[in-house]
Order: sequence, then structure tokens, then C-alpha cells
Amino acid sequence: MRTRLSAMLGIAAAAATPAVPAHADGEQQYAPKTWITQEDMGEYTEYNIPANIYIPGDPILLTEENMNTGPRINFVACPIHVDSYPTPLWFTEYEGEMFFIRAQQNSSGRVRAPQLKHKILVEGVISDEPPIGGARVLNPVNVSILPDLAPECNDSRPYIEGVAVKFAKRPPGPGSSGADRQQGVDRLWALVDRLDDPNYVPNPKVKWETKEFLIEFDFGSDMVMPYPLVGSAVLYAKDVQAPKFEIVGYRGSALLSNGEVLIEDEFIAEQRARNVETIVRDYVLPKHTEVIVRWDNEPAPATGNDFLNRRVIITVTPGARP
Repeated sequence: MRTRLSAMLGIAAAAATPAVPAHADGEQQYAPKTWITQEDMGEYTEYNIPANIYIPGDPILLTEENMNTGPRINFVACPIHVDSYPTPLWFTEYEGEMFFIRAQQNSSGRVRAPQLKHKILVEGVISDEPPIGGARVLNPVNVSILPDLAPECNDSRPYIEGVAVKFAKRPPGPGSSGADRQQGVDRLWALVDRLDDPNYVPNPKVKWETKEFLIEFDFGSDMVMPYPLVGSAVLYAKDVQAPKFEIVGYRGSALLSNGEVLIEDEFIAEQRARNVETIVRDYVLPKHTEVIVRWDNEPAPATGNDFLNRRVIITVTPGARP
């Protein structure tokens, strides 16, 4: 059980074509932003900050809802690590222009931090906010650490005066958020205890309906990051006495702004589905629940919004209500 909890605590042709209308004069019209920019964490910590509050340095994760809030850009490049205070910063360079990705943070960050000696796939929006360290800010953004080693991606630079994110969401050291962190741990233990309870009593307040759980992946990765979401799907299956629990893995591609198309490995859809299945079978489902695992080896067509297609979908079908 400890191993499972540890995994749960491990818990983002030409240029991409945005599906948004243009003005009559041809000027691009972007969707309104739905988040609030806040320069100071104030009373919040990385564990209790609302999803709609954006602290510079900790970008919003690119989603279907916010992907058209500005000009889109997708590219592959090496990350650049810059020492700073209170946390190091991550940049990258594409076609001679510097872009700011994020401040270093723990795993509570919505967008993953890059990793040296690996290239990254960057899919994001060029923000109109002030530059950070002289670089244009990408926000919202999705960052995938590509699996192949790239020894040339080893650029770590010393501190540069004035290049910093003043209010880091997660400063170094223990910080002041220990209580919030412990509450998160307690919630995860409570989830594990319910999943393992041999005398589990279904939640009578749960709505009985066919329900989907979306498990998203980095490009080229089969690592299941939203581990608790899989546990929630199992819990829902227990609550609705599901006769069918279906896991479907998908394979994606990625259209870059230079017109290049990347395609994920041939067997990654199966690997993703099997990895989710392994987590599911670690728990006790109702005896009559049939677990169906399948996958689609055909890569989804590249559209520029390809972060949506690297996924596993869990579908839970409810049984007859007593």
C-alpha cells in the first residue's frame, strides 16, 4: 500500500491553426482569458491556490478551454536552466527567440518542469504579459519531456542580476505549507483506505450514470501521472456496482509550427492502456465487474491541438440500481 501511495503523491503544415474566428478585417480574434493574474501568493500555498489564479512563473496548463487565448506555437527544443532566487528558472530558444517556460517547483505545479539532457516538446500560447528575463512568456503551455537522451541539452547558466520570479509559488525549503501538504496526504490515505476496505459501503449520494475519466500523457510517455484519478474511477465503479469497466489507450501525433509532424511510437497506446490496467487491478472491484482493455494503434491526425489525443479513457458503466 505504501508503494501505491508514493505513486499517488507523484502527482501540463504551418503554425497550429486555432479554431477561433477572425474579425472582418482579418485580424485574429482570441478567446477571453479565464484566469486572474496575481503577483503575490498572499494567503495561498501551492496546495490550496484556486485553479483560476495565475502566479507568474507557474503557468496555466494548456487545455481545450484555453488553447485559443492567444497566438499558438508548437516546437521541439532544448531547455535552458538559469540559476535564480528564490527558485531556478527554465527557458528555451526557438528560431532565435527566447521563451520563458516556468520557475522550478515541486510536483504540485500544473505544468511540468523540463529536464536537462532531454529535449522538450512545447505546445503553448504566446502570452501578452510582460517578459521574464527578457524572454516572451508561454502561458498557457504544455511541456513534454521527450524520452530519448539528448546530451547536447545541458545548458545550465549562472545567476543573472534581475532575472528572477519574485513571488515563487513553491520556494526552496520546507516553506509554510506543511499543514496543507499533510491534508493532501491525509486525503490520499483516505482514498486508499476506502479502495481497500473489504466491507466497503457504496456512497448513496453518487449519481448513477455512464462516466468517463480522462488520463492524459506527455508526448512519447506511458507514465501515468494522474494516479489518483484512476483510483477515483475504481471508487466510482464500486459505488455504482459497475458491470463494465473499459480502458482504451490512444496514440498521438504532434504538428509543429514549422510544419513537421511527430508521431508517437507504434505500441504506446497499448502500453498506456496496460499501465492503467495494472493500477486498476491493484484494487478490489466488484466481483461481477468485467475489465475490458483495448487500444487504438493508429495515431490521431495532427492538427496542432494534439495534446488532446495522448490519452487513456476509462469508461465506467453503472449496474442496475438496487
